[in-house]
Amino acid sequence: MNWSWTRAVRRAAVALAVASLVAVGGASQAHAHSQPAAASRPELYRLTLDAVNPDSAADARAGARTAVTTFSDPSGQLRQPRDLTSGPDGNLWFTAGRNQVGRITTAGKITMFKSPGGQLNHPGGIITGADGALWFTTLDNAVGRITTTGKITTVPVGDAHEAGPAALAAGPDGKVCFVTTDNKFGCVTTSGEVTKVDLGLGTSFAFPTDLTLGPDGNFWFTSVDSRIGRVTPAGEVTTFDGLDANVVFPAGIVPGPDGNLWFTSPGSNLVGRITTDGVITTFGDEQGRLQEPSAITVGSDGAMWFTNTNDRFGRITVDGEVDIYDATDDDVRGAFGITTGSDGNVWFSGLNNRIGFIRQ
Repeated sequence: MNWSWTRAVRRAAVALAVASLVAVGGASQAHAHSQPAAASRPELYRLTLDAVNPDSAADARAGARTAVTTFSDPSGQLRQPRDLTSGPDGNLWFTAGRNQVGRITTAGKITMFKSPGGQLNHPGGIITGADGALWFTTLDNAVGRITTTGKITTVPVGDAHEAGPAALAAGPDGKVCFVTTDNKFGCVTTSGEVTKVDLGLGTSFAFPTDLTLGPDGNFWFTSVDSRIGRVTPAGEVTTFDGLDANVVFPAGIVPGPDGNLWFTSPGSNLVGRITTDGVITTFGDEQGRLQEPSAITVGSDGAMWFTNTNDRFGRITVDGEVDIYDATDDDVRGAFGITTGSDGNVWFSGLNNRIGFIRQ
């Protein structure tokens, strides 16, 4: 998941989007149309999938609590972790405050990296590239690159007057692609060659929030104006309006194990599915415990896991069955980014500079 805004920015956008929608419950669908082409003190957790007993799904929906063990960083360097991803070396890599990038082993050992030249400016979304390095967004209209040995470089992707990348995705041809907050889609090669196309969103309240490579070989993005977009490798853009399916401010998006794309809709407290043909279906929970879902990933159990407010995290199956789990540990303060590690566990970043896992 690359969507790495602060919770304050997310809620401001949600408030604007909700003003244009009268929310209704249940699952619904929408049709397609085409267009021309800061939370402080975050933390990291590890969620063990084995801790979820499928036989207790009903208890989870009714408010079951899940015990979490958390650990602090002995070096004290971990501050404001943001997005995170599973690296090619079997470790988890994340962006963090103080202009740092971090690595955490599946055993919980944390190492922080900072550019010797000080060229990092608020690293955000992070992914693993085809070249075996980690790539991440910055606020300097550049993408950063860090090797698994900790060497950091940056690659400019535009002029100073242009908006910088908001989210990244690894392309099928070895490029690293991105979307920007001024509605552009672009790609950069490992040698630094940059290409861009306009997304043609055509409104002042529209900018992309996340990006992923879909199962159809196209790129898919979420836009704050309740649309899901598709970009072909040739740069042809199609958007799908989600308002009829109660999509409000869609955020994270990932390819699911069922051949569809799955996304979160924090403005309407739903999780959605979009087929590669553009048919949108949204899902909620009867108890109303699904609140402001944001980051989303595919777990090793074949379900989608997502962050949720109120010290909770969620799980949705490909059939749309939603479970929301509480954390009992007082050290847990929300969740931010989320990904699945090489150990098969779900890792996520949160709010109080700790590392934790679900107790069995």
